[in-house]
Amino acid sequence: MEFDFLIPVIEFRTEETAPDYELPFWCRMGHELKRRGYRVGFLTQSRIADQRMQESNHPYFNLYDIVDELKQKGAISYSIGQVSKIEQSYNIDIKELGLCECLYYYRKPKQLFKQAIEYFAIIEDFLAQNPTKCIIHPAGGELIRRVLFHVGRGRGILNVFMTGSPVWGSLFFTTDETLTSDQLSLKPYQDLTADEIEQAERFITSFVERKEMFIRSKYRPLWRINPLAPLKLPQKAYRRYVVNKGQEPFPLFAEEVAHLKRKVRGLMYKSFIKMLEPGEKFLFFPLHLYRESQLTVRAPQCLNQAYIVDLVASSLPYGYKLYVKEHPNHLGEIPYGMMRAISKTRDTVLLDPQTHSHELIESSVGVITINSLAGLEGILYRKPVVVLGKPFYGQLGLTIDVEDYSYLHDAIKEVLEAKDTDHAKVVSLVNAVLKNSYKGVLWEPGEQNIKDISDSILSYLDRRELLASR
Repeated sequence: MEFDFLIPVIEFRTEETAPDYELPFWCRMGHELKRRGYRVGFLTQSRIADQRMQESNHPYFNLYDIVDELKQKGAISYSIGQVSKIEQSYNIDIKELGLCECLYYYRKPKQLFKQAIEYFAIIEDFLAQNPTKCIIHPAGGELIRRVLFHVGRGRGILNVFMTGSPVWGSLFFTTDETLTSDQLSLKPYQDLTADEIEQAERFITSFVERKEMFIRSKYRPLWRINPLAPLKLPQKAYRRYVVNKGQEPFPLFAEEVAHLKRKVRGLMYKSFIKMLEPGEKFLFFPLHLYRESQLTVRAPQCLNQAYIVDLVASSLPYGYKLYVKEHPNHLGEIPYGMMRAISKTRDTVLLDPQTHSHELIESSVGVITINSLAGLEGILYRKPVVVLGKPFYGQLGLTIDVEDYSYLHDAIKEVLEAKDTDHAKVVSLVNAVLKNSYKGVLWEPGEQNIKDISDSILSYLDRRELLASR
């Protein structure tokens, strides 16, 4: 078969056990793209997804079925030599490629290598037999997504990644898994139209006045445990062993154990938390969820955030502090040892995660970040921002970009000497963000949203003349 669009579907849960259920979104997206005359296929990783695709009359291919066929043919070699061959062919390091997979799905190295060998065999075989023009993904670090990207790119197949834009109800698109391929291009302020300036100014004013910090309600009370959770265990066991035939990425009860550990760690972290000191001079460093793709894919060198915090704090001059806080949506996610080390770092203050980041940024001397949106927020508040990773707002003349961390001391010195960020440059950046934001909300399966995202994908491809040229 030939496909204009190939979509990997990683969902393995049922609607009863997954509040952020993805399958209706993908099924309706497939219908909308087919309605417009495009050929759409799906790669699935669960029997639940197979059932939904079959009900929706979409062509689908289950990864477990493909690997079973390849094993029967003797087409898969589980050897160190095969690992080396893959790494050399795609210029990758499988340990780094599977970093998110290991952290998220609790994979051991031996399991990772086996999974990587199977995935590369599956995708190479599938794309050889099914010519494909474009692979659509949400941004993420799952191994199957990363393998699809590398094998697809090696075959000249376009990859398009979707991720949320800072503009509410909008998406960014990019053709690289590191989200850096579509670098924003700033239009000089004097070349902006009156309408462009007005829209950008309105966005900045709205952002500063709202001071909105998005916290998912289910994360707010650290102590909250759903009393009905034990009743869902039989549902999950039935889903796992009867519906999905034991083929699920997480080990048995791993999610429940991890959830309990997060609750316990979050409570333990309270002993590390310190209070804000009025009038104290400080820089703000927001912590990342350590297993998310912003670190594991886009900045694996920063995975040990305790080390990064120590580097930054050691570079501060006398009389300055580094204020650090965990993201309120990911309480208890960061390993205990890492948080303990951060709390004991000299001149570092670990704050309550519920502390409002906007208030911290406003009161700070500047912001230091890896790839966090807090850096963009710092720019909107016209604060100097030091970047240690490669966020979309970096390398544009509004941030102090540090690639060699031996120059971190110089970067911090530049922050302390800096004046407010040029407002005209901020307006140009916001204009670029608005121009590169496409309408749509991930995982919202409403009819209008599906049409909006379909329009956005096709508009993005047409705007960059990507699909037509293939």
